[in-house]
Amino acid sequence: MDSKSIRYQNTRLLVDSVGGVSNFADKIGKGQSQTSQFAGTNPIKGIGNKVAREIEDAFEKPYGWLDILHTDVNELSANFNSSLSNIQDEVTNENKEFLRLINTLNLLNSNGQLSPEMIKALYAVIALGN
Repeated sequence: MDSKSIRYQNTRLLVDSVGGVSNFADKIGKGQSQTSQFAGTNPIKGIGNKVAREIEDAFEKPYGWLDILHTDVNELSANFNSSLSNIQDEVTNENKEFLRLINTLNLLNSNGQLSPEMIKALYAVIALGN
């Protein structure tokens, strides 16, 4: 995936997180028409360096965040639940504490109490065991 596509995909994650292009435009301090040209469903312009940094600042993301591919939270959640199911199938009596921990994490996740970053980190830890 090229850098233009990565910036667009990450921008769309942010657009979705605030409820659409109009709210996104307000958050970054630009007009909706201008914003739709690079953040809408059918963009006609790419996201340049200046606008990328403005988006990162508006969303309090670190410098360069828009340039690194980020996965959708729903995809991370599905992967987490799949890993959870695999672990539960292998649990023995000796691992009941571990299972209780995993169930607690799953409950927190389903209630939206885990951030996308935390879900990604937990998924990475679980993947290490596979």
